[in-house]
Amino acid sequence: MTKPIDIADVRARLAAPILGRAQPDPFDLTVHHRHPRIATIRFVPGRPIGYALSASYPDWTDRSFLAQRLAGMRLFFGALRDIEPGLDGTCDLWLGDVPEAPGLAFSGCASSNVLVPDPDFVASDGYRQLRREAEGMLPWPERENDLFWRGTLSGDPKRRAPGWRTLQRARLCLAGRASVVGVPLDAKLVGDPRNAAGSEGWVEIGDLGLLADRVALHDFARYRHAIDIDGNSCAWMGLFTKLLMGCTVVKVDSPLGHRQWYYDRLVPWIDFVPVSADLGDLDAVRTWLAREPEAARAIAARGRALACAITFDQALLDVAPRVIAHIRAAKAQPCA
Repeated sequence: MTKPIDIADVRARLAAPILGRAQPDPFDLTVHHRHPRIATIRFVPGRPIGYALSASYPDWTDRSFLAQRLAGMRLFFGALRDIEPGLDGTCDLWLGDVPEAPGLAFSGCASSNVLVPDPDFVASDGYRQLRREAEGMLPWPERENDLFWRGTLSGDPKRRAPGWRTLQRARLCLAGRASVVGVPLDAKLVGDPRNAAGSEGWVEIGDLGLLADRVALHDFARYRHAIDIDGNSCAWMGLFTKLLMGCTVVKVDSPLGHRQWYYDRLVPWIDFVPVSADLGDLDAVRTWLAREPEAARAIAARGRALACAITFDQALLDVAPRVIAHIRAAKAQPCA
């Protein structure tokens, strides 16, 4: 079953203020008959930027969620036009977590995708408010010496093996019960895991003590060390904000190679502490964190400095040339 797009709702979302500021530039909104997670963006000199979303959506698709992601990206595309006022052409933007078609995407691993900042980063002006608040957060030495993580039970739905225990996030939480070496590992699931684990798995997860209440983002700053681990894709807000808050980020390798636009600037053992995708070296990393607190503190400081340097304006300057080249290359291709 499919449902038609609610054009009035989408238009209202695209026109809504961002960060309390009205968006003065006009836009065109139309529909297409392609994949429901694709948005098409059209640039024509002298005309409003055009946005096109699918005319209809399967029942399982959260239409308002996809529309809100596109709304968050209006600042990006408006700034892109400011950089290149004569830009002429179209591009596709994949609004889902994991891209399944060429074009712009928020994360991914395929060479056919041009990675752009995600809507959380864009709509918050590069986490502007958190940057200010992070200045007053607990100094690293005064934080609890735990390796901390909270998150939902998720994983790429197209590649899930049977059983909730196979999910990387579940294995992380189970590791917290199985080993007591090095710094304490406090890794728990939040939310309702039944979509990923089923009702029986949900009961088992609760019996094992793997569930906890949700925590505010700022609560991660109570801990010296914080884990970053993939869910459906890489954790967009999760990694960047942990870096901003000055945690020593222990980044579990993505089993599918998911990346974001700035990952080429991240250097293991300089900006973060790496852990293999199978978690086989997690105990060794916990032991190292306990044995080398000053080295861990230095990694946290460098990671924070890197995140502070990646402002919205800097991200735009980094990404814009690739996006503009992509649009021009698509326009230059002969029609099939």
